[in-house]
Amino acid sequence: MFTKTKITITLALAATLAVLMGVLSASAQQQSPSATRTFSTMSVAAGAELTVTITFANAGFGQVTETLPPGFTYVSSSLDEGNVAVNGQEIRFRLFQVTSPFTYTVTASDTAGTYDFSGTLRDFERMDHDVTGDSRVTVVQAPEPTTTPTPTPSPTPTPPAGSTPSAMRSFSATSVNAGADLTVTITFANAGTSGRVTETLPPGFTYVSSSLDDATNVTRNGQEIKFSLFQVRSPFTYTVTASNTAGTYGFSGTLRDFERMDHDVTGDSRVTVNAAPAGSTPSATRSFSAASVDPGADVKVTIAVANYGGFGRVTETLPAGSVYKSSSLEDFQVNASGDTVKFTLQGDSSFSYTVTASSTPGALDFAGTLTDADMDDHAVTGAYRVAVQAPAGPASRSFSPSRVAPNGTLTVTIAAAAADYGGFGRVTEYLPAGFVYESSSLEAFQVDTSGGQTIKFTLQGESSFTYTTTAPSSTGAHTFVGVLRDSDRTHTAVGGQASIQVGRRSSGGGGGIHTPGTYTPPIATAVPTATPTPVPPTPTPTPVPPTATPTPEPEPTATPTPRPRPTATPRPTATPTVAAPTATATPPRPTATPTAVPPTATAMPEPTATATAIPPVPTATPTTPVTPDDGGIPAWVWVVIILVVIAGIVAIVVITRARRGA
Repeated sequence: MFTKTKITITLALAATLAVLMGVLSASAQQQSPSATRTFSTMSVAAGAELTVTITFANAGFGQVTETLPPGFTYVSSSLDEGNVAVNGQEIRFRLFQVTSPFTYTVTASDTAGTYDFSGTLRDFERMDHDVTGDSRVTVVQAPEPTTTPTPTPSPTPTPPAGSTPSAMRSFSATSVNAGADLTVTITFANAGTSGRVTETLPPGFTYVSSSLDDATNVTRNGQEIKFSLFQVRSPFTYTVTASNTAGTYGFSGTLRDFERMDHDVTGDSRVTVNAAPAGSTPSATRSFSAASVDPGADVKVTIAVANYGGFGRVTETLPAGSVYKSSSLEDFQVNASGDTVKFTLQGDSSFSYTVTASSTPGALDFAGTLTDADMDDHAVTGAYRVAVQAPAGPASRSFSPSRVAPNGTLTVTIAAAAADYGGFGRVTEYLPAGFVYESSSLEAFQVDTSGGQTIKFTLQGESSFTYTTTAPSSTGAHTFVGVLRDSDRTHTAVGGQASIQVGRRSSGGGGGIHTPGTYTPPIATAVPTATPTPVPPTPTPTPVPPTATPTPEPEPTATPTPRPRPTATPRPTATPTVAAPTATATPPRPTATPTAVPPTATAMPEPTATATAIPPVPTATPTTPVTPDDGGIPAWVWVVIILVVIAGIVAIVVITRARRGA
C-alpha cells in the first residue's frame, strides 16, 4: 500500500509540475515582443492608396520601422505625426502612448509588379524583432480611362516680359503670446513654375504646417523651411509656434526664380513675443562656468529647469568640435550619442554637465530643448555661446558708435593688413544673439551670410572693411567673437573691441556671450530684459527610502511633487510609486524587473535618430499609480506555485503516515 500511495503522489506532483512549467512557458511566450503587418488588399492599382495595419504587443517604449518598396510613397498614419519620422523609404513609428493596432497609408508605385515590405520592431530593451504577417503586394496597371483626360498645360518657364520676380511676407499679428501659433502669408509673382521660397525661422520658433502639400512641396531642415512653387498659386500660408521666450524676433527669406536668381522676401519681418504668466510655463535656462576658454579646455554647463511636470527631458546639441565628458546626473539618466546628449529628468530642478571645447578658436554655440511631461517642447534659453580664445592676430575690431540704442544701427570696422594675412584670408564674425546683419563695404560675393549669426568675409588684399548690424530691442551688454584665417590657414582671434552696450547699462552686468538665445540664430534672437530665474516646482525634498509598498501621495493641485532620487543608497527593492501629475501620471522607470537599478543602456530606451525623443509617459488613470509589469510573474502563477507547495506538504504527511502504518 505504501508503494502505491508513493507512486500516486509522485505522479500527481509530476503532473502538477508539468502544468506549472507549461503555464510559465506560455506566460513567457505571451511576454515576447511581436508586430504583425496586414494589408487592406493584396492587390492595388498603380498610383492608388494602400492601408497597412500594424498590430504589436509587449513592446514597451518601442518603435516600429517600416521600409517601403521602391516607388511607394508614405501619405499619413493614424498616429500623431510627432510620433512619425520619414526618411526616404524608411518610416519610423514611435509607440509612445500608442495602443495596438495603428495604421498608415501609402501611395502605390506607378509601375505594375510585385513589391515587398519589410520592417522591424525595436522593443524597450532595444532588441529588434522582424515584423511578420503580410509582406508582398501586387501592383496592377490601372485601366485606361474611357474618356480622354484634358491635358495639363505645359509649365511656362519664362515669366511675362518686363516683370520682376518678387515675394512678400505678412503676419496674422505683429505680436503673439509665448508658445502661441502665428500664421505667415507669402505672396509671390513671376517666379516661374520651378521657383522656390526659403524661409528661415527665428530661434525658438517651430514649423507646424502649411497650406501646401507638406509631403511634396515642403522641405524642413532645422529652422530653414523650403517651399516649392511647382503648381502652386499665390499666395500660400504656413503656421509656426512662437518661442516661449519674450522678445522681438526676425524672419528672413529668399525667392529663387526659374533662372536660379535669389530675391529677398520683403514685407513683415519682425514679430514680438509677449511673456507668459510667471511660474506657469515650463522653462530651462543654460549658464556657463566661463564666457571664454582656451582651446581644448573643459566647459561646465549648468541647466536650471522648472514647471515641466515632474518628468521630462533636456536634449542638448553640442557645438562642432566639442566632446561630452560627464554629468552630475546618474549614468542611467544620460544618453550621449555624437553631438546630441539627452538628460532624463525625474523631479530634478537643475543639473550640470562638462564638455571639452574645440581646439579651433571661434565661437561654440549650444542649442537645446526641454520636453515636458505633456510631450511639449520648449527652447533652452539663457547663455548659448562660449568663445574659444587664441592669441590675437593682425586683425582688430572697432565699433561706431561706442554704445548703440535699441534697434539702432551699429557699424563694425575690421582692420587687417594684407601683408599680415598673406594677401588672401577670411574673417569669421559671430554676431551676438539679437543682432541682425544688414550690409558690408565688401562685394556681395565676398560675404557669406548662410550661417545665420555666423558671417564670413573673404579678404583679397583689403586692409580694412566695415559691416553694419541692427541691435536688438532690449538693453544689455553683448560680446562679438571673431577669427581671422590667413593664407597659411592659421587661425587667430580678432582683437580690439569686443563688448558693446545696447541702451542704458544694466546693473546686472554680464556680457553678450551670456545673452539669452539659442543655436543657429538666423536673423534675430530673443533677448529677454532679464535672465529668467528658474522656479523649481517644489523645494527639493530630502530623499527617504520608501517602505515595502509606498502609499501614493495625494494628487497635487498645481505642480506634482517629484519622486526623491537617492544619491547614495541603492534603489528600493519594492516597486516605487510616484504621485501622479494633474493631467499625466508620473511614469515608472521601464526596467526588466521592479527590484533592480535600471541599467545604463536600457533605462530610458528610445528610437534611434529621433531628434526630440523622450521616454514615453505610460497612459494611466491620473489618480492611480502605475506599476510596471514587464517581465513580472502574474498573480495567478503565484497561486499555482502555492498549490504545488501545499500538494508537496500533503504528500509528505501521507507518506509519513503510510510508513507508520506499514
